[in-house]
Amino acid sequence: MITLRAVVELDDLTWLHLDGDCPADRAGLFVGALAGINPDDPIAERVDAILTDETLIAQGGLALHDTVTGMSVHPGCCAGLEDWRCWAEVAAGESPWLGHSPEPRVQVLDRHLRVWQDAPGRGDHVDVTGAELRRLLLGLQRDLVAFLDVLRAWARANGQGGHADALAAAIDRHFVISAPLTGPGQATS
Repeated sequence: MITLRAVVELDDLTWLHLDGDCPADRAGLFVGALAGINPDDPIAERVDAILTDETLIAQGGLALHDTVTGMSVHPGCCAGLEDWRCWAEVAAGESPWLGHSPEPRVQVLDRHLRVWQDAPGRGDHVDVTGAELRRLLLGLQRDLVAFLDVLRAWARANGQGGHADALAAAIDRHFVISAPLTGPGQATS
């Protein structure tokens, strides 16, 4: 079985999975991981920074895993969760930016896609069909929408109840979570 998860890098190769099962206290790690926000700042200052920042960036992206082979592909350095929707363009033969060091890439083959952890021919890879990737992206989007509820709960539990909805809306807007997911020549909600 192939899985696709939204991940944010907390430190060297420690990944935070963003979905509805993420514990609320771990959602605070996501808030602290956003670019330009000091995790030592008081929570109210971190939330205010998110609400007023024009561009939010989260080191991470999408992690693909094959539970049968045990192979995984994680985002490389400088990849960001904000670009997760670029994966929808893979069906058109485009490889989304997946980072570098290593250099994850998508190779479009006749009947499937081969996603490499490093440049094609080097390292682990996961094979997935275009239709399966589309299904996985829709599931990932549902996971991210569910994570917005976790973020709201975290904000309320940390004295930011008045900003909980605004925080979730800002994350939704910056990471384009709930907007319909489109691919080449199609629109889906």
